[in-house]
Amino acid sequence: MAIEDNPRSREQYGQELKRRREAADLTQEELSQRAVMSRTHIAHIEAGRRRPDVEDARRLDQVLEAGGFFERFLPALDGRAVAEHFAEAAELEQQAVVIKEYANPLVPGFLQTPDYAREVLGSGHPPGQDHAL
Repeated sequence: MAIEDNPRSREQYGQELKRRREAADLTQEELSQRAVMSRTHIAHIEAGRRRPDVEDARRLDQVLEAGGFFERFLPALDGRAVAEHFAEAAELEQQAVVIKEYANPLVPGFLQTPDYAREVLGSGHPPGQDHAL
């Protein structure tokens, strides 16, 4: 079983990162440059939308002189387990900028009424032609 993040703990991690960043009088951009991370990644971590990896945490600890706090906090971000075959998808979801869902816009045949079927089948043909169902 793979481990998925705990959203509540991610929020707490992000709040602590923001508190320490502001205490160091750094903007997200300044921290991103010093920690060799993108400003967007810093913003996502602070908002609790992303989980930093170990290397990110080490760089944040170093730049913010946190004494290893951010690296030690990482295990607290772990939450419920997911099936091993889904672990890669769960990890990619954490890195995603946008998630889109695609679905068939048609009602399955056994749920179609005659009027619905007529409309769907008729929409693919030029208007004015009579098609028998």
